Amino acid sequence: MPTPFTFREMQPSDGTALRALMETDLPSTGMSMTTRFQVDPYQAWRTLKPSMLGVVAEAAGVEGLVGTATISFEDMQFDGRVLPSGFLENLKVHHAYRGQGLGTQLAQWRIDQARVRYGDECVIVTGTSSDNAASLATMKKWAKQFVGPIMIVPRPPHDRAPKRLAGVTIRPAEARDYAAIADKSNRFHADFNLYPPLSADYLDATLNAEAPIKVFHYRVAVDDSGNLLAGALISERARLMVDDFHNVPLPLAFANRFLNVLPADSVLRLSEIGSLWFDNLQAARYLWEHIRWEFRDSTNSFSSGYDPRGPLSDVFQVKAWHMPKLQIQLAVAGPTLMNEDRLLANTLRG
Repeated sequence: MPTPFTFREMQPSDGTALRALMETDLPSTGMSMTTRFQVDPYQAWRTLKPSMLGVVAEAAGVEGLVGTATISFEDMQFDGRVLPSGFLENLKVHHAYRGQGLGTQLAQWRIDQARVRYGDECVIVTGTSSDNAASLATMKKWAKQFVGPIMIVPRPPHDRAPKRLAGVTIRPAEARDYAAIADKSNRFHADFNLYPPLSADYLDATLNAEAPIKVFHYRVAVDDSGNLLAGALISERARLMVDDFHNVPLPLAFANRFLNVLPADSVLRLSEIGSLWFDNLQAARYLWEHIRWEFRDSTNSFSSGYDPRGPLSDVFQVKAWHMPKLQIQLAVAGPTLMNEDRLLANTLRG
């Protein structure tokens, strides 16, 4: 008989139970990955996504939580319009309760909350790797279409500063830059789907938020006259959580010595790069390489999702031997089917 579950909104007091759920999994002889939090899990997710709404699942007679998931809200471009959106994230079901439809119920709880808040115009989005059959099957129960792929090719840090590009300086964004950054980023992404338009107020709130740990940064490339040439938002996720790899197969462990597919210590310390734009391609490439050097002390893997059909392919310059290569399919439920000819934006996903 299926276990009856009860659902409620996640609370700040759930941190200890969330940690137990997220960091404990069924022992496996196969390769697996576990997220380990550096701070309280509720606060970590709220720091990365201030608009986050979470759900937790409980079962009668069971101590702690048996499942959880989050949704974050922001406006996104959708075929020439800006619509409210909900991005589904952080789905976790306790191993003892898998196969009972709990994942589907958690997804539906979040979708229902989005519809209550924003109605049928709300765009629901999530992503998973193209070979994750279980997740894709769950998404097919609510998604109207699948788009992509979005490419993610994590790259390691640099141990030395990149060669300086003549006439170009990389520096932190300043308050006086915010309006121009927003304008340039929005112009660059004008025809992209799923891009959250920037504003000076958003940049100010994100970069100057009062938080125990500063995780968001913005870097710009400028010429000698101070003109903005490129910019990118950086999220130091590793200051909040890391991912531990378990049971790495011996052949992969051996190959990793040469290919650097996984971190040497099997602990992924990730930083994400989002909403990268540029007016000057060489400046954008220099910015990307500089970020990989500047944040080397906290990060061993830099990730930025990008549409391989778009201009960011020329920035990241992914080679055939760069590994791992992840193809992410996006599940979308919008008011209409999305025009798949439009490029897809590279935004932070947390």
